[in-house]
Amino acid sequence: PAEPVRRDAAPFEQLRRDAATHAGDAGQPGPVVLLACLGPLAAHSAAATWATNFLGVGGLAAHQSAPLTSAEAVTAAWHEAGGPPVAVVAFGRKESDHGLADTVSALRAAGASVILLAQATDDRAATVGADGALRDGVDMIAELRAALDATVAAERPTTTDAEAVR
Repeated sequence: PAEPVRRDAAPFEQLRRDAATHAGDAGQPGPVVLLACLGPLAAHSAAATWATNFLGVGGLAAHQSAPLTSAEAVTAAWHEAGGPPVAVVAFGRKESDHGLADTVSALRAAGASVILLAQATDDRAATVGADGALRDGVDMIAELRAALDATVAAERPTTTDAEAVR
């Protein structure tokens, strides 16, 4: 018997459809993810562009920050983006683990629940306290689905104990 036709784009199309049902403000193509850009533009621009395209394939809208140089600026960028639950950190090759760890800590303190490093290894992400890394070779569908699920979970209203009893 003939094998069924399998369309390679189908999982990405489904992600984009799912993301579109959870689009934020008018004009946003999908749920917003903060793209926190560390250091000067020349240092992070390649990683930021790559991450924007990676997220866009799954229907997620990257809110790219201005170049960030302090924990206070990272926190302000998170608030400016609307406090999204997912943040991706783009940085240059010379960024120190200390600087990355400070950024991850600032994002966690602000309220981000999932923090990923753009074009980094899982080991480096773990070293600085991030939840993972986006890079060539990862399972794009799984990473994008996890990011979308985190944004959708944050949209759901929480019920208090009193409401749950009713």
